[in-house]
Amino acid sequence: MEEEVADFFWQVTDYRVEGRYLHELSDIIWLVLCGLLADCEDFEQIYHYTCDKQAVLARFLSLPTGIPSSYTLQRVFSRLNPIELAASLTHWGRDILRVLAGQQLAIAGRAGARHLPGQRQASVQLVRVWATAQRLCLDQTQMATKANELVAIAQVLDLVEVADSVVSIDASGCQCAIAATLVERRTYYVLALKQNQRALFE
Repeated sequence: MEEEVADFFWQVTDYRVEGRYLHELSDIIWLVLCGLLADCEDFEQIYHYTCDKQAVLARFLSLPTGIPSSYTLQRVFSRLNPIELAASLTHWGRDILRVLAGQQLAIAGRAGARHLPGQRQASVQLVRVWATAQRLCLDQTQMATKANELVAIAQVLDLVEVADSVVSIDASGCQCAIAATLVERRTYYVLALKQNQRALFE
């Protein structure tokens, strides 16, 4: 399992100097991923959660010096290339969920928080594809503002194989162009509708 995990994250650049770190990068990424899947909200919670699960995690990860501190987790993650990390996580998610036929994929925008040491917390607008039964984010794309959500929806539809799945999108995606794309991609779809789209609502 350790080799398999490392294989998924080989393309993520490790900025640290060889021989001057105590924890493998693949271990750190995997620990943070486990914490996020367990609904941890920050690096401190991830640290405590993974400490509690260390006996189990040690069966799959190397952990040569135990669990990294919350500071180490945050410091390493703040330096990772987000594009490389996103590509690796996408590859990992697709490998887990090989067949999407008949699965519900929810596409929705959401606001997240971004915080770097010494900087004010900033809002990040995302559109993501969520496999509802598996509770797994298959892909996501960042948008400059909420007004760019339609463009972002079109982008994530190009990133994930959605044929024969059931795609649901909130009212912001209830547009003819989006519906046409879904038909072209051979999906079943459910689009929410609000009364402010009067002609279509009636």
